[in-house]
Amino acid sequence: MVDARTSRVQAVLAAISNSDEQVEFKATGKTIIFPGYQRAYVEGADDPSSELEDKERILPELVEGEEVTVNGLTPSGHTTQPPARFTEASLVKELEEKGIGRPSTYASVIETLLRRDYATKKGSALVPTWTAFAKTQLLEQHFPHLVDYEFTATMEEALDSIARGEGESEKWLHSFWFGDGGPGLRDLIDEDHLAGIDPAIVNAIEIGSDAKGRAIIVRVWNNGASVMCEEERAPIPVDLAPDELTIEKAEELIALGAGGPRELGVDPETGLVIFAMSGRFGPFVQLGEMAEKSKKKPKRGSLLAGMTIDSITLAEALKILSLPRTVGVDSHGTEIVALNGRYGPYLQKGTDSRTLDSEGELFTITVAGAEAIFAVPKRKGRAGGKWAKKKPGAKTTERGGKKRSRSGAPALGTARVVAKGTSKKARAAREASVKANLDPTRRSSRSGDNP
Repeated sequence: MVDARTSRVQAVLAAISNSDEQVEFKATGKTIIFPGYQRAYVEGADDPSSELEDKERILPELVEGEEVTVNGLTPSGHTTQPPARFTEASLVKELEEKGIGRPSTYASVIETLLRRDYATKKGSALVPTWTAFAKTQLLEQHFPHLVDYEFTATMEEALDSIARGEGESEKWLHSFWFGDGGPGLRDLIDEDHLAGIDPAIVNAIEIGSDAKGRAIIVRVWNNGASVMCEEERAPIPVDLAPDELTIEKAEELIALGAGGPRELGVDPETGLVIFAMSGRFGPFVQLGEMAEKSKKKPKRGSLLAGMTIDSITLAEALKILSLPRTVGVDSHGTEIVALNGRYGPYLQKGTDSRTLDSEGELFTITVAGAEAIFAVPKRKGRAGGKWAKKKPGAKTTERGGKKRSRSGAPALGTARVVAKGTSKKARAAREASVKANLDPTRRSSRSGDNP
């Protein structure tokens, strides 16, 4: 029998609403030009054309500009779910499905993404950074075949073939460097090719437009990113992930930074003007302006909870800039200091530190109160002190590569896992890294360096 002939169309109906506004309604479907063999399946029906239309949404034949009568309008809502963020496990699964990498390289791939700041970890999720988007844009625009999934998978197969002794390494390297039907790496990294790459273009990522049709662009810099709309710009907070930067949020950031720094008044001690402004790490106050060609930043301090750039007063700013505050000296002659760090308020005494319960204590805590806090042993680990310290003489067992007490809780202070064959230098570096991660004074060292 003869094949059916159909045409897929989208009907756009323009009309005037009851409030005299121009509105549009859309419907997508097929127009039957010739039913062909499909009519044979519905010949027994009282209305073959109707039966045929029931199989799929069928639209009547329409001509552009034709006036039609609408018998009824049924709104159809449709929402989409953004894809879930990759975890290390789901990323490895995706790489396996695309034939990219090998089990021996997956760990180093993820380690490189994190080390080069192409991704950060939020819980178990891998969150791409704006730097990653800019780098991807650069590669896709100027080195497209190097980031093509098929090229990468084919390269993996070629390298496997060479490892098995079936392929020739020199032949493969020759084609990769000089090209094989296309530009080789030698041509791609040639000075003429690199000179044609405009950093301003590859580091500009358009995320949409505002209600006026103006493009909203993210500009990636060496030390962060900012959102721009024409001449207005504002820094993007470091804790705001790219997928959380909506058009509405971008407009909010731009509006917040459009007014520029707000002058609060003059510091009576130095005679310098105090400003309130917004930076990568949130709103902060600054004492004076940064001198030209000077790498030294003015004194800064993050706004406390409940404060905003529009509402903060000069008195409040002076209190913030008074930090770090020397609380006093303990009975052993060691100075105790109250500081407000990126992770909140804390006390520091020599190399020891303790977290404060509230920001208000930064300005009110006494030496006696601080000594009482330091008298309480520091909590260990993420479990907030739930790990049990090893008792003298208690036996430990090895399980899963970690030393544990009889109760099953990890024993503290002595256990460490070192990969076989790891150098002494690497072991020392790893131990130093672990100590740094457990030391809140190291984690809070960015106090006062907010932007």
